[in-house]
Amino acid sequence: SKQKLVAPLLGYPGARLTHSSLKQNEFNPALHAATMSRIVERFAPDAAFFMMDLSLEAGALGLPVRYPLFESPTV
Repeated sequence: SKQKLVAPLLGYPGARLTHSSLKQNEFNPALHAATMSRIVERFAPDAAFFMMDLSLEAGALGLPVRYPLFESPTV
């Protein structure tokens, strides 16, 4: 039997590994990369997905977006 690959979405909860907020990770690419690196080091997933935020596109189109410190952005 083949082993199943594991690729959990750990970006948002993983921000705690760098003692940072979601908002900080949203606007700081270096911090985002550091957070993702810590996630990979700690959990060793088979694949890692960056923190996905579709509200960025909405903001680019002119819609108001709220960026709370420790919650997902909302449109």
